Amino acid sequence: MIVCGIGFISCAVWYYTRSIEAPSQSVEPSKNGSEKEALRKRGATRIADAKRLNFAGQNDQARAALYDARSLYKQASDPLGEANTLCALGDLELELGRADQAHAAYNDALILSKQVGNLVGEANALRGLGDFERLLGRADQARAAYSDARSLYKR
Repeated sequence: MIVCGIGFISCAVWYYTRSIEAPSQSVEPSKNGSEKEALRKRGATRIADAKRLNFAGQNDQARAALYDARSLYKQASDPLGEANTLCALGDLELELGRADQAHAAYNDALILSKQVGNLVGEANALRGLGDFERLLGRADQARAAYSDARSLYKR
């Protein structure tokens, strides 16, 4: 696993805690009958499951959990959740050396984030694309992607 600093560790702790508190089988539609909200909660839980599985070295199961999460967010018509899932998938694929799959996931996340006007999502996808370029040794492209991401984070 690649550890990128305190922010990554904090995020990992949150995902791990969330996966323990709310196992994916136990999420039911909310009392107000909002099926979309239930799907979003299940999607968030599957992302948490994926992070936990990744930390345990169970990468195939982590990937499957992320695909489940993406499907749930699609069913909920939640492009923001889907974009966040794609960034997580890109991170996993990049960590596993599957650069082409990572690139595709980050690009799809960028497109969805732009469609809904989510600047943080765009920045996260650009950060992932920067990581992709850095991995391939393309320093100028990586710098450009990181610079674009930084500009969006500052807004």
